[in-house]
Amino acid sequence: MTAAPLIGIPGRVKTGSDIAGIPVNFGAAQVEMYMSAYAQALIAAGGLPVHLPIDTDPLLLIERLDGLLLPGGTDIEPSLYGAETETDVFPPEPERDEFELSLMNGAVHRQTPVLGVCRGQQIVNVAD
Repeated sequence: MTAAPLIGIPGRVKTGSDIAGIPVNFGAAQVEMYMSAYAQALIAAGGLPVHLPIDTDPLLLIERLDGLLLPGGTDIEPSLYGAETETDVFPPEPERDEFELSLMNGAVHRQTPVLGVCRGQQIVNVAD
């Protein structure tokens, strides 16, 4: 039996108080999360989803992965592709931008397959 490919999924960081129903004593805690539908789809396709914590070296992560799924979310910072911000409805996530761009650049270097969904496709287009 062949081992299931390891497919990395980066998440996003939120504060506990931003999440409905979280116990009040976790209000100040940072929570990393991703939409479970991504993991479910990877499992259904025969892959093994791996959550990629934002505080981990992206190059160390990409070395261990067979693929990378860059999920949807807020738009990346427009200055990263030479544009100006048009709205402040969804504030930028600079830490996430940096992490996902580093993952993408590492994947290109190692020739690791990448699937970009929505925001993830923006990362694919903007990466070096």
